[in-house]
Amino acid sequence: MRKEFRDQTRYKGSANAVASTWVVSFSQLRERDIVAADLLAFMSCIEWKAIPQSLLPKVQSQERLEEAIGTLCGYSFVSRRQGDNTREVDGEEEWYDLHRLVHLATKVWVDKCSSAASVGQQAMARVVEVFPSDEYANRAVWRAYMPHALRLLDTKTTVDAQTRADLSYVVAQCLLFDGRVPEATRWAEECCRCRDVLDEDDADRLVAQHQLAISYKANGQIEDSIRLLEHIVRVEDTTLEETHPDRLASQHQLAISYESNGQIEDSIRLLEHVVKIKDTTLEETHPHRLASQHALASSYKANGQIKDSIRLLEHVVKIRDTILEETHPHRLASQHQLAVSYEANGQIKDSIRLLEHVVKVQATTLAETHPDRISAEKWLHYLTSDQE
Repeated sequence: MRKEFRDQTRYKGSANAVASTWVVSFSQLRERDIVAADLLAFMSCIEWKAIPQSLLPKVQSQERLEEAIGTLCGYSFVSRRQGDNTREVDGEEEWYDLHRLVHLATKVWVDKCSSAASVGQQAMARVVEVFPSDEYANRAVWRAYMPHALRLLDTKTTVDAQTRADLSYVVAQCLLFDGRVPEATRWAEECCRCRDVLDEDDADRLVAQHQLAISYKANGQIEDSIRLLEHIVRVEDTTLEETHPDRLASQHQLAISYESNGQIEDSIRLLEHVVKIKDTTLEETHPHRLASQHALASSYKANGQIKDSIRLLEHVVKIRDTILEETHPHRLASQHQLAVSYEANGQIKDSIRLLEHVVKVQATTLAETHPDRISAEKWLHYLTSDQE
């Protein structure tokens, strides 16, 4: 059986027959080690390769988990990854692969046991449980988990709407962070679709719409973004206090979309209101306060208030340079925006110096297709071309 399993030349023609034969071994596995069988069923729902141990379902103890993994490796269902330079998510945890055929055969087995829906629901719930937020510090973890989350979301297995919405939401956030805008928009729309049954003023529904509006703006769908955000702001203005973080966040985002739509005065009006409140309620180094100051500086620049823009951005850059890593996207974004305002003020050398730094860092941290990297490179090329 193992020889047939490894015969790559026969894979396409014999996959179904071999998969059916494997079902016998899986049934034996369930009788011998129920934990190992459950782990294998979980793995059948996600990608077949590069599975971090931290993604696996909880078991009674680490020792019991190791025993179950040992059983799966003993059956040659699972193999441990060796020498993979992407291994570290949490310390030196192990990563695992299934052979494609084992992955297929396990699905056949799960379907034959009439437990596909239950297994799929449990798998998605587990990934929702461990999937991190889009904080910069979590990027290695979400990038490791992302292929598995996307496989689950793309599978037609029926799961409850709340679980699907929760996973779609965090996936959309992290994809957007990584510059994968069309994908982020797709899953933000899916999250909204799942939550449209909730009351109009339900916090989860509004949060989903907020995320979709951000994705729409990034995707160039500015009018769609504004339409959603004006609705959210209207609802929150009647349900939340003036200083509530969610209400301020929606006003902040609406102002950004207004600027993208050329509604500069509307943008400045909203952002000055938001900044005024945050300046009295948040610490000087709070990321939300700095983000709104950054956005206001951008709108000032768009309105021709260049000196006001530079004053604010130099303040934001100074603080972020002391509290954020050199590679942090928020730190780089403020440096980029300051360079743009310097250019508008005729400080070309200062602008080029900043942009050269930003481009150099982003070349090592962002994909070539990431919108932030592309924008910085275009600006630098524009400035240096004028100097030649």
